[in-house]
Amino acid sequence: MLFGSLMLGFVASSRIVFAYAILILGIFVYKRSGLKKITYLLLAAGITLIFHLSFYLWSPSFYSPVHIFFKAGKFMNEWLKIITIVLSLAAFVLACLKSRYSLTSWLFFLFLSLGIPLLFISAGDLSNFCSFKFSQWEGANYFMIVLPIYLSYFVLKV
Repeated sequence: MLFGSLMLGFVASSRIVFAYAILILGIFVYKRSGLKKITYLLLAAGITLIFHLSFYLWSPSFYSPVHIFFKAGKFMNEWLKIITIVLSLAAFVLACLKSRYSLTSWLFFLFLSLGIPLLFISAGDLSNFCSFKFSQWEGANYFMIVLPIYLSYFVLKV
């Protein structure tokens, strides 16, 4: 359990959106095991927080994981931000209510919950920063994070 928490904490600290994944995984673990296994995720969240906070405090101006929030703020008007937040919360609530104890269910709801905000940021980058020039589209990297999750879901579902 300790090793798994450490690994999840390390992975979740590699990208700012993966910290959100711990919350989504918390839903799945809670549905499967109740509160008895939540300590695993709390430890992972603590490790993630320690990593993010230590690097942020070391050099706040060069802490790259939070650049995605500032970048999104440049091209998303208030309505688009609200739509993104509402859809992300709806995906989270849907995961809370509809996820089942199966790998395909977990993969689908993890993809949905992470994919919605990343899709908006990725599409905004394509339209606003590189004028639909796919060769210059850095935002594709944001959405590529969730592509393996969806492909795993698709392969298992077929």
